[in-house]
This record gives sequence, C-alpha cells and structure tokens, in this order.
Amino acid sequence: MILLKHIFETCTSPTSILTIIVLVAVWLNCRSKSRRSLRVCLVLSAVLQLMFLSTPLGEILIGSLEQPYQPLLEPETLGPVPWIVVLSAYGLDHPGTPITSNLSEETLYRLVEAVRVYRRVPKARIVVSGGVLREGEKPIADQMADFLLSMGIPRQDILAEAESKDTYQNLLNTQKLVRSDPFLLVTSAYHLRRAMGVSQRLGMKAIACPAYIQTLQHHPSGLSWWEWSRDMLLSVSLPSPGRLTLIQRAFHEYAGYRWYEYQGRI
Repeated sequence: MILLKHIFETCTSPTSILTIIVLVAVWLNCRSKSRRSLRVCLVLSAVLQLMFLSTPLGEILIGSLEQPYQPLLEPETLGPVPWIVVLSAYGLDHPGTPITSNLSEETLYRLVEAVRVYRRVPKARIVVSGGVLREGEKPIADQMADFLLSMGIPRQDILAEAESKDTYQNLLNTQKLVRSDPFLLVTSAYHLRRAMGVSQRLGMKAIACPAYIQTLQHHPSGLSWWEWSRDMLLSVSLPSPGRLTLIQRAFHEYAGYRWYEYQGRI
C-alpha cells in the first residue's frame, strides 16, 4: 500500500507533470506529422511553468495549510505541559560534518522551536521521533537528540522514539511515552493538519506548536479579503524556483492527508 501511495504521488506531482509534458513534446518532435500536438505541449508547458514559478499559487496552497495553526508565542501561559514532541523531517548520518549540516532545514526549524519552547515551559521533557531513513545509518531521532544535547538540553530531558517510518507511526509510538498527558506537538506549520488529525484519531491531547512558518510573515491572519488579494497580486514576480518547491511541498501534504483519510488514520 505504501508503494502504491509513493507511485501515485510521484506520477501526479507538479514536477512530474511538467517532466511528462516535456518528454511528450520531445517524442512528438521526432514525428514529423505531430507538429500541432507538439505546439500544444509546448504552450501547456510554458503556461504551467509561469503559473508555478511566477504566481503566488505556492503561497496560497501552503498558507491554507498554515492558517488554522497560529504561532505559539507564549507557551508558558498554557500552564504545566509535561511533554514536547518533535516530529522528524529528514537528515543524514554523516560523521565528517557537524550535526547542524546533517539535519535538513525543516528538521532544524522544528528542533530550534522545541528548544525555544523548552526554555519557557518548566519541567517539560522533549520527545524526538523518527526511525532509520537509510540502512546502516542511525535513526534520525538519535541525530535530533545529538542536536539537542549540543544546544545544552540535559540528557535526562530527552527521549528518542527511533522506530517510526511516517507521521502515523511517529504519533502511535510516541503515545506509549506520553500516555494520556497533554503535549506540545512541534512540526512544520503546513504539516500540522495531518499530524493533529492523527493525534485526535488516537485520542491524544496534542497542542499545536507550529515551526517552519512560511507565509504568515507576509500574509498574516486577520487580513481582509481586499488586503489579502492585493498582497497576492503584488507578489506576482519573475520566475522563482522556490515557488515550485512550495507547490510540491503542499501537494505532498494534501496527498498525504487524503491517503490517511482513505486508511482511516484521520
């Protein structure tokens, strides 16, 4: 089932669609009687490229995932919360470079947010969750724990859940550690919709703690429709590869959410 999910997501993602159109255009170019179809492919490719790279489509998609979960600026006002759970993204187990270079940007954002919250929530402990990403390497949870140790977090305040392979397993395995206690759930803001959905399905008492917030700085919540539309129109610009990254990331999250719905995990 997981293989089927990966095949579907790979074949239908924005970057895959662009690649398929280009490959079809190359194939049509080799056939002298297919010039009209070739022109259609080239125009479609150009339109999609402009839409993906120059319009705020990526910001809109990511923003729709981030908006429901506002930044947790003052976690100490929540009262005693015994656990801070940090979900992993990506990382490499490479002894020749420092841990700050081995962990992905998203994983670092999540960990730094966890450290910020830890400093402000008395007596909380941090659970880092993530299993082995590549055979022969240590679990990413252990790499995350190494980072926390380097930031001065005491060893006794760090627990590693190092068996999980995806978001569902992250939370299912973490539930054995936090039990029925409330906890701060730290992950990328756009990923919280799926993570919170799984937590609720499992009956866990998760409190959303978004990290890696990408849109609220420029398009904060509370804007009127006119202000939001104006900001979106003004954000049309020269082609930016970063926007395609946002679209790809949002697509992955929407696809993952629907897959979890199909499996009854949300």
